[in-house]
Amino acid sequence: MKNKPVLLLLLFAVCLFSCREDAPSQALLDQAKAWMNEHPDSALWLLENDILPERLSARQQADWALFLTQARDKNYQTHANDSLIRLAVNYYEKQPNPERLMMAYYSQGRIYQNNGDALQAQEFYLKALDAGGTDHAILARICNNLGMLYTYQEAYELALPQMKRAIDHLQQIGDSASQAFVLRDMGRTYYQMDSLEQAIASYQQALQVASASSRASVMQELGSCFIDTQQYDSAYVYISAALQNSSHFHRSFPVYLTLGKYYIEVGNTDSAHYYLQKSLDSPTKNTRASAYYHLSRIARQNQQWEELSLLKDQYEALRDSITEQNHAESIRRMQHLYDYKLVENEANLYKYKHLASQRKMYVLILSSFLIAFFCLLLYIYFHKKHNEWVDRFQSLLNKLEEKEQEKASNKERIQDLEESLTMEENQEDDLFLLEKQILELKNSLIDLENKEKQELDALLHNTSIYHFYQNTANLGTITNENKMELIQTIDMIYPAFKTTLTRILPVISEKELELCYYIKAEISQANISKISAVSVSGIAMRQKRLLDKIQNRGFDANDLKRVIRAIY
Repeated sequence: MKNKPVLLLLLFAVCLFSCREDAPSQALLDQAKAWMNEHPDSALWLLENDILPERLSARQQADWALFLTQARDKNYQTHANDSLIRLAVNYYEKQPNPERLMMAYYSQGRIYQNNGDALQAQEFYLKALDAGGTDHAILARICNNLGMLYTYQEAYELALPQMKRAIDHLQQIGDSASQAFVLRDMGRTYYQMDSLEQAIASYQQALQVASASSRASVMQELGSCFIDTQQYDSAYVYISAALQNSSHFHRSFPVYLTLGKYYIEVGNTDSAHYYLQKSLDSPTKNTRASAYYHLSRIARQNQQWEELSLLKDQYEALRDSITEQNHAESIRRMQHLYDYKLVENEANLYKYKHLASQRKMYVLILSSFLIAFFCLLLYIYFHKKHNEWVDRFQSLLNKLEEKEQEKASNKERIQDLEESLTMEENQEDDLFLLEKQILELKNSLIDLENKEKQELDALLHNTSIYHFYQNTANLGTITNENKMELIQTIDMIYPAFKTTLTRILPVISEKELELCYYIKAEISQANISKISAVSVSGIAMRQKRLLDKIQNRGFDANDLKRVIRAIY
C-alpha cells in the first residue's frame, strides 16, 4: 500500500509520455499554426512527419488538412488536386466556425488559381467572402485575388471594387506593406483601362506606404505612366529613382526598358539604344520582346534597314513564343504577374511578434496536464473493461476445457457401468443403469452445446475455398484473390472471429492475422509454410510469438490452435 502513490505517479507519467508520443496532440497543431507564416518549412515538416492523421478526431483532421494545404502553398509546392483541402471544407461546412470555413474556401481557391482554373478559383473566393469570417487579413487577400482574377479576364469594372475592399480591410489592421501591392495592382488595372490619371494617383498612393523592396517596381510603372502622358520630367525623376532602388540585378531589366522608352520619346536615341541593349539580358521573354520592338523603332528612325529587319524578326519570334505559351495574353499583362507569396509573407511578417512567450508556456503546461489527466481516466476505464473481457473469455475457455474433461470422464464411467451390468446380476443393476443414463444425458447436453460450433465448422468444411486449400496440389498456385476469399468466407461464417481476435491481440501484424486465419481453416503447419514461403521453423516461431502475446494479455492459454478454434 505504501507504494501505491508512487505507482500512480509512474502511471501518470507513462500516460503523459504516451499521449505525447503516440497520440496526435492539439499542441502540435497549434505549434504548426504558429509557425505557418514565419517558418512555413518547419510547419510543413511538423505536419507531415510528427502527426498521424488517422489518430486525429474529425475536427483535428480538418485542421490538419487546412494547415497542411497552407504549409505546402507557402513552401511553393503545387497541388495536383484539391482532395486534401476538401476534407477541411466538408467538415467546416457542417460546423459553426466561419473563420475556418473562410480560410478553407480561400485555400481551395488558391489551389485552383495556381493550377490555372480561374473560374473555379473565383467561385471559391466568393464562397469565402460569404462564409461570414471577420479576419481582415484573410478578407484582404480574398478581395485582392478576386480583383486580379477579374483583371486577367479584363472584367475591370468588377476588379476595381474588390481591390478597394481589400484596401479597406488592410487599413483596418494597419498593414501598409500589403496596401502598397494592392494600390499598385489598382494602378495597373487603371492603366489597362487607359485611365492614366487614376493610374498615376494609385501609384502615388502606393509609394506613400510601399516598403523598400516594392518601391522600385512602383516607381518604374509610375514613370511609364508619365511617359504616356508626355510628362517627361516627372517620368525621368521616378525612373531614375527606380533604377537606384533596384537592389536585385534581375529587377533592373524592366527599369532599363522603361528608361530606353523615355530616351526615345525625348529624342536621345544613343542613350535609348544603350539601355534597351542592357534590357536584352533579361531572362523574361516579354521584356526582351519589348526591347527588340523599341530598338526596331530606333533603327527605323535611323533608316538602318538591314538592322531593322533583323530586329523585327527577333521581336516577332519572341512575340509568337509568348503567345503560344500564354494563350494570347498580352505582353503588358505578362509584366503584371508577380509573386503572390511575397504579398502574404509581408502581410504577416509581424503577426506573431507580440505573442508573450510566458503565456504560451502556461497554456502549453495547462494543456499538457489536462490531456494527461484525460488520458489517465481513459486508461483506467479501458483497462477495467479489458480485464472484465479477459476474465469472461478466459472463463469461456476454462468451461470448454472442463466440459471436454467431464465428457471424457463420463464416457469412461459409462464404459465401466456397461461392463458391470454385463458381469454382475444383482439388485444394484438398476442403480448402475440409472447412473449410466444420467451420464449419457449429461454428455448429450454437452454435445448440444457444441452443436452450433460444429455446424459452423461443417459449413466451412463444405466451402470450395476450404477444399482448395486442403488440396496440397494447389499450394503453389495460391493468389491474393484466394487469400481474400478464404478470409471473407471465415468472416462470413464466424462474424465475431476477427473482432474477438483483435480484442485479444490489439497489436497484431498482417502476417500474424493471416496465420490465425490459416489455423482457423485447419491448414497444417507444413502447408502454411508452403503458402507463405516461410520455413516451418519460422511459422512455428510466429505461432509461439502469438501465444506469448496472448499470455502477456492475461490469458491462461497453452495451445494457440485451441484458442483460435474456440472463437466462433
